[in-house]
Parts: sequence; C-alpha cells; structure tokens
Amino acid sequence: MRVLAQEIVLSINSGLTDLRNDLANTSGKLSATGLTGPQAEAILSGNLLEHPWAVSSFAIAKDGIVASAVPENYAGSVGMNLSWQPQVRHANERQAPVVSDVFAMVEGFTGISQSSPVFSPSGEYLGYNDITYEPRVFLARQIAGVTVPDGYDVWVAQADGTQIYDVNGEEIGKNIVTDPMYADPALHAVLVRIAADQNGTGTYSFYDRDWNRTITKTAVWETAGIGGTAWRVVVTKEAGTGEGGS
Repeated sequence: MRVLAQEIVLSINSGLTDLRNDLANTSGKLSATGLTGPQAEAILSGNLLEHPWAVSSFAIAKDGIVASAVPENYAGSVGMNLSWQPQVRHANERQAPVVSDVFAMVEGFTGISQSSPVFSPSGEYLGYNDITYEPRVFLARQIAGVTVPDGYDVWVAQADGTQIYDVNGEEIGKNIVTDPMYADPALHAVLVRIAADQNGTGTYSFYDRDWNRTITKTAVWETAGIGGTAWRVVVTKEAGTGEGGS
C-alpha cells in the first residue's frame, strides 16, 4: 500500500510539473506580446489545446482584471475585476508558479487554477496566465497511469481536509475534518491525522464502496504537490479481506 501511494504521488507530481512547464512557456510568449489582444488569445489557446481536458485559460493582469480568456465561451469574462477571488489575489501576491486550492466555479463544480507569472522583457510583473481544471478529472488521469490492484481504493484531500478526488463522487467537496458524515470519534481521529500529517497509516470503520455496510479499512497515505501544494493521497483496503471501499 505504501509503494502504491508513492507511485500515485509520483504520477500526480509529474502531471503538475508538466502543466507548470507548459504554463511557464506560455508566460514567456506573453512576455513579448502582452496579456491582451488576438496574439495573447492565440497563445492561451495553443496551451489549452495541449490539455483538452481542462476547462479554460485566462491571462489576468496584476490588478486582477481579466485581460484575455479562452475558449470563446469565456470571452465575456474579459474586463472583469476578479481581484476579490482568493486564488487571483494569491497568484498576484506570490508572483510565482501557483497551484490554487479548490474553489467553486459558476459552472457548478469545483476547480483549481494552476498559474505562471508573466514578466515584461524588462522584468516588470504584468500578471499571470493560468489553466483551470477540475481536480477530479486531472487526478483520475494521473491515477489511471498507475496499476491499482483489485481491492484497493484511492482518495485525495487537500491539507485542510477538503476531498478533491474519490471513487464515490458524492464525497468530493466534503471536508473530512468538519463534515458531520465523519463525526464518529474513532473515524474522526484518523481523518484529523490524515489532514495534519504528510504520511502515515491508520485503521478506521466506514461504509463500503456501495454504501451497503460498514467495514474496517486500513489506510496508508503520502503527500503529493509542488510549489507548496499539499494533497494527501490515501490508499485504502478492507482490513483482512482485501476488498476495498472508498
């Protein structure tokens, strides 16, 4: 279980690094063209085409104003002031590559903004470009590249406890530390450790994958993420039988 968790971490980090490199390349091009206009939109579109599973790509100025947005259905966002959004404020404050926490999107699902700063040829900070994607989609792609044996399940949570991937989609978005669903004292104690510790092992009782019965699960976790991001990658299996549950 430990080896499997580590392999999944490597796959997730590889995917995040690939995105970071592509965003940095896009930032280099925007440095020459600026953040607005048809050339900027073409540059953003070119990077988004490399990641067709993502949702959108924006160029956002240092004051939080949307300078360019693709695909076309996001064109109406150009000119909006998004400086109030935590992920926008954080990226402009950091002026460095950022993987945001999850946030609610108007489309009705949670997203992550992964971004790269844009500097002018003279070194002035102009803003950043990003790719926004659903974490469950990204993580499903990266986990699919690892052989997960029968009887094992995987779920992923931010360090604040917010679940961003689970085989049971209804658990995505719930917080393993604060949601009443996880209030059982013995279960809660293990989940608090998962949120707090970068790696570890624990045993807890929860429903099986089909929500038919309560089973005892063994959990092993490691931490994925780049640039300060911390995602707990949790591998579970039913204790004693090898039959998994999420």
